[in-house]
Amino acid sequence: MKTFQTVLSLLLLCGWSNSQAQLTTGVMQCSQAVLGAPFSVVFSGQTAELTFKGDVYRLVFNRAWRSQDGETWTDYKDGSLVVTTNIPSDRYVSVGKIGSMHSLASCDVVAAP
Repeated sequence: MKTFQTVLSLLLLCGWSNSQAQLTTGVMQCSQAVLGAPFSVVFSGQTAELTFKGDVYRLVFNRAWRSQDGETWTDYKDGSLVVTTNIPSDRYVSVGKIGSMHSLASCDVVAAP
């Protein structure tokens, strides 16, 4: 019985942490990309809507994790792109192709006026 309670507690904790990792923001703009073209993104819990080079992409929540220095990161994916961010601790957002080690665009985003 104690093992069942422990497993149930761990499952609830994992489910809670995953649901908390999904982001909700207004429109965030990258007008001065460090790399690549400007873009905008809106995080809405399970989904992220990315506008990049005139096209709109709808990506779904994939995972959240902590880096070795304790910073929280989240990524959203579709069939070809991945958006990675460390919001809310910072405002860095990166757009990349799935399977590539290089970003297509990245910057510190700001809330759209």
